[in-house]
Amino acid sequence: MRKRTLKYRAFTIVELLLSVALLAMLMTAVAFAFDASMKNYKSNVDIYKTVSTGRQALLRIVNDVRTAQGVAHIGTGGDPDNQQLSLVTAGGQNITYRFDSDARILYYRKNSSAEDYVLCCDVANCAFNRALVPGTTTNAVRSVRMTLTVTDDAGGLNKMLAAGSLVRKNL
Repeated sequence: MRKRTLKYRAFTIVELLLSVALLAMLMTAVAFAFDASMKNYKSNVDIYKTVSTGRQALLRIVNDVRTAQGVAHIGTGGDPDNQQLSLVTAGGQNITYRFDSDARILYYRKNSSAEDYVLCCDVANCAFNRALVPGTTTNAVRSVRMTLTVTDDAGGLNKMLAAGSLVRKNL
């Protein structure tokens, strides 16, 4: 008769501790990658929202300029510089789009009631460049080119948006 010896196959405590340590390092790397991915996603969402709001603001301004009864040129109608744009809409309302560089906000103002509405926040720069109708002495504005530079909340990324529009009444 042969003697049977029992051999137990098991992990030693050192092997278990080593495998737990390797698993912990792997999970830490996965956690850092996930955290970076979430921060990147949030940053991209913030940039998308800011750019989208800026585009909507430009679209509104373009539509108002296109159908305006008249647009004030620089130096008249309360427009001392190219950071604001006053016009009379197709409906006869006197309005002003005004950029406040200190607050970094683009405002929409109904001049009759002196009410300001926030049109776009996180604006780094805004300019309204006007071209006059050639060959006239009335200084009628023919077209307006608008540039709007928006930035994300952290101020790390700027996107410049531009649009232009002809004043149909002055064609």
